[in-house]
Amino acid sequence: MLHAEFYLPSQSHIVSGLLPLHEKLQRSITNQSWRNSEQYFRQGGTPSGCLEFSPARHMQGHLVRLHTPSVSARLSMSEGKDWAKNICLPSALLSGALSIMHPPLYAAGLQGREKLDAYPAMQDALEHWSTVYTNLSMMSNQQTPLHQDPHSRSDWYDLLATVGKYDNCFLHIPTLRVQLEYRPGTVITFSGRLLRHGVIEEGGYWCCLAYYMWDNIHNWLGVLRPDPMRFHKVWDELAKIRV
Repeated sequence: MLHAEFYLPSQSHIVSGLLPLHEKLQRSITNQSWRNSEQYFRQGGTPSGCLEFSPARHMQGHLVRLHTPSVSARLSMSEGKDWAKNICLPSALLSGALSIMHPPLYAAGLQGREKLDAYPAMQDALEHWSTVYTNLSMMSNQQTPLHQDPHSRSDWYDLLATVGKYDNCFLHIPTLRVQLEYRPGTVITFSGRLLRHGVIEEGGYWCCLAYYMWDNIHNWLGVLRPDPMRFHKVWDELAKIRV
C-alpha cells in the first residue's frame, strides 16, 4: 500500500497555536531554497512560513556516528515547546493511526523515542513530544512544487495532516497518477522519498503538519530497520479493534 487517507479530529489545537509563532514563521522565509522561498507562501491572514521541530537532529556537517544529536532550535524555544504541547493530542492520534497503517514502522519509532528519553539533554523537549516520528515540519500557507524527501526511506510512511479554511487544494502524486482533494482535516500517508508529490492551493488559509523519520537518527540509536509494510498486516491490525 503506497498511500492511505483519513480524517483528523481536534483541528483547533493546531490552528490556535500559530499566532505565538508569527515572528518565527515570517523569519523562516529566507529564499535559500524552494522550501523557504517567498514565491510559495501566501501572505495575509494567518502567519505564513515553515518551521522544523525535532527532539534529535544532527547539526549540518557533523558526522553521524561521532556526534550526539541535539534538539532543534525551534523546539528549544519556549514558543516551540508551547506549540508542541498544544498539538499533543492530534500528534498522539496520528501516531495511533500509524500503528495500524505501518505497525513495524510504529514499533521502530516507539523504540527510538524510548532510547532518546535516556539522554537528559532531550528529556525536556520530549515531555510533550507525543509522536513516534523524529521530525515534524509545520508549513503555514505554503504550496510545494513536485519533489521527493531524501532523509527517510522508500518503504517508510511520511504523514501529512492539513487544517484551516480553504478551497481547491490538491495533493498531486504523478507516479500513481492521482490528484487527491486536500480538504481541511485530511490526513494522507505515503512514502515521500519514493513518490514525487506537490501541493497546490488556490484560496483561504491552511496549515500542514508533515511527520517523518530520519534514518540517520535511527541508525545512531541502534534501532533496527523495520520490515516493509504488507497489506495483509493492516487487516490483521484492524481485526484487533473492537467495534
